[in-house]
Amino acid sequence: MEIIGTVKKILDLQVYKNNFKKRELLIKTEEQYPQILIIEFILDKTKLLNSLKKDEKIKIFINLKGKKWTTKTGETRFFNSIQGWKIETMKDKEIEIEIDKDKDKIDKIDIETMKDKIETMKDKIETMKDKIETMKTKKKQQNNEFDELPF
Repeated sequence: MEIIGTVKKILDLQVYKNNFKKRELLIKTEEQYPQILIIEFILDKTKLLNSLKKDEKIKIFINLKGKKWTTKTGETRFFNSIQGWKIETMKDKEIEIEIDKDKDKIDKIDIETMKDKIETMKDKIETMKDKIETMKTKKKQQNNEFDELPF
């Protein structure tokens, strides 16, 4: 799943027992009814937030997680979390689209170049055919010249 939105706040890194790391991000979604969501990044994925800036437009790839929790009084509760695992800045996406456009342009240029080369090759083949015919005609003429000799 993915979410597109604008970065509103990047929270500080939190380190827990056994060196478990977590960092959270507040994002405002881009939809008919925008939402402010908190998305958590854990372990090595916390580094993904290092280069982000407030108000930057991004796409976050997420997993939804659900957990069961028992309170001290024995009551069972459930909670959900949104866990991010990849981020693309929309700027990166625009660059990717531009690269794709350039690729199409290059493909078109290559096709045109190939068409030109094929036409040139066809012309060369026709020229070669003409030369071969000329050579055949000359050879026939030479052979005919020898036929007319008296001996």
